Amino acid sequence: MATIDEAAQQLQVSKATIRRWIKSGEIEAYLEKQGPHGPQWQIPEGVLARRLHSDHTVIEVIPPDATHPMHLIRVITDSMITVEENLQRIDHQQQQLATGLTAMHHDLLAEITRLQEQITHLEAHSPKKSLSWWPWRR
Repeated sequence: MATIDEAAQQLQVSKATIRRWIKSGEIEAYLEKQGPHGPQWQIPEGVLARRLHSDHTVIEVIPPDATHPMHLIRVITDSMITVEENLQRIDHQQQQLATGLTAMHHDLLAEITRLQEQITHLEAHSPKKSLSWWPWRR
């Protein structure tokens, strides 16, 4: 919040001009309290730009009112940026998971191949048993 003095300095106009703009509604200001010399007006940051055009017209910046469309657009834009950053982070994590899963898949295939070779080796070197399992002869 800026006082009338601060706004006048920023815009390079007189305090009387700032008071006149407040009374006419050209700029938004809030009456903070009644001081010893009259009302103490506060002007929200961003209501007036800090510079003048070459034709000396004042650039007005939209007040930071939560219900104003420009404020809502800024909130939505900030939210979109946050969502995009989160999506990038999730994409990176997904790529890391995919890489890890691929490595685990290759390790499991190698282990399966090793176990199949052991089974083949054991079958080849184990004594052959007779298929007759009857306890008596026929």
